[in-house]
Amino acid sequence: MQKQILMVFMFSSYFCFAQEKPVIDSMQVETNKLTERKMKVFRVENLQSYVRYFDTGSGTKNIVFLHGLGSSSIVDFSGLLTDNRFSKYRLILIDLLGFGISDKPSNYSYDLYQQADIVSNLLDELKIEKYSLVGHSMGGVISIALAQKDSKRIEDLILMEPNLDPGIGSGSKIIASQAEDTYVNRGHYIYAQSLKSFCDPKSSLAIYYGTFLLSTPIAIHRSATKLLEGTKPIQREVIKAFTKNKYIIVGELSLGEYPKQELEKLGLKISIISKAGHAMMHDNPLDFKNKLYEILSK
Repeated sequence: MQKQILMVFMFSSYFCFAQEKPVIDSMQVETNKLTERKMKVFRVENLQSYVRYFDTGSGTKNIVFLHGLGSSSIVDFSGLLTDNRFSKYRLILIDLLGFGISDKPSNYSYDLYQQADIVSNLLDELKIEKYSLVGHSMGGVISIALAQKDSKRIEDLILMEPNLDPGIGSGSKIIASQAEDTYVNRGHYIYAQSLKSFCDPKSSLAIYYGTFLLSTPIAIHRSATKLLEGTKPIQREVIKAFTKNKYIIVGELSLGEYPKQELEKLGLKISIISKAGHAMMHDNPLDFKNKLYEILSK
């Protein structure tokens, strides 16, 4: 038990102080200062489940956002919605199945490629012909999986501290090391309480703890297990083979996990968020928005 709590502490050390708090809007928001915003729903027929996403703006450039394990795009990227620079883009913030305010089916594998297929089908329904893809952490790995099947539509692949290899991820290792039944019945509660014990009201970990509580134990455990399995071929090889614009955004405090030479070998253009860790969009939201805008403006 003490060992697990210590490992959770090590995982939580990636999260630093946030300067602004995200807000989840109501299920149907018609207008605001920036532009029209709408919460929308996509039905996954074979699972009889719903993916919920925020769709704002009517620009010709479409930007799709995918969140990390236990997170929510609607929370993590909400800061972009009040920045007028992004009003010229169509922003699509997707809460993946099992997370945020999307449904959490128990009869679902939470496979990376199945998640990628759902995103692709959602974009088909919206008749999206081209888009830039932004994926954080687990969402970055799902973005890599999506790049394998949807490369013709993806104009920019923007990865935010994804796992570049299978078997990587301290939080995922803690979770997946337990049998599913054990984690569901006891481990999830212990993990959540450990996160809570390290929370500070001003920290990005406190934000993550809130979105983590929105996820079910089954969704967390199965996703963590699939995340450790990675893609086939492995993430690095998929990134290397992707021939269009590709970027990686890394928090300054995480640079030790992402050696510059290795990233350059993959053809990734590197942006660093100062005074930030894994939760860079909360740790230093202004620098994150500036760097993302620079990438999208190229």
